[in-house]
Order: sequence, then C-alpha cells, then structure tokens
Amino acid sequence: MGRAGAGSGFFLVMSPTPEDDLQGFLDELVEKYASWHACTPPTAVREFSAGEMPGVTYQQACAGGREQFARAIVVGEGHGILVFTEAGASGGVKQDELIAFLQGLEWTEPR
Repeated sequence: MGRAGAGSGFFLVMSPTPEDDLQGFLDELVEKYASWHACTPPTAVREFSAGEMPGVTYQQACAGGREQFARAIVVGEGHGILVFTEAGASGGVKQDELIAFLQGLEWTEPR
C-alpha cells in the first residue's frame, strides 16, 4: 500500500486488489481503520462512478469520535484507490470534493 499527499488537504492511498471488488476493498479498509484508529463503521455511504471505475464515499468517526473523516474509494485495473481528508462538521461537502477529485482520474497505459 502506498500513501501520498494529493493536494487540497487530501491523502491518497493506492493498493493492489486481486479483483476489481469494490465491496471487498471497502471491507478491508473499514477493518484496518477500525483496528488502527478505532474508527466507527461507515456512515453517509453513497455510490458513484469515476469513468469506468465504480466507487463509494463515506464518513467515519475515529479516535473515540474526536476525529471525523470523509473517505472515497474506487477500484479498477487491479488497483484500489482511497482518498480521504479530515471532515469536521462538513463531511458531506468533503465527500463531494473527494468524488470530484477521483472523477478527474484516468487510467492510462504505461509509457
């Protein structure tokens, strides 16, 4: 799993997925964030697409509810991509911003 800053206060994580399994990638992330940071199950879950890639966005409270995050994931071409940011009280707005960011991505062939 690789992680990098993605501008606009977003963090981007990319991970290989054996199949383009959106639900499986979501389940994996929810389990990891619960064990790493005591995050709650996802709330405000919405599906979207980024080109040909299926995606889902959601919110999570972590660290005993002291931190609120908006997250969005897509899967395609054997990879899963997660972008997330601190959301505070503006979780829905942050979700929309994450979707717009992911909808700007395009898979291309390596050069």
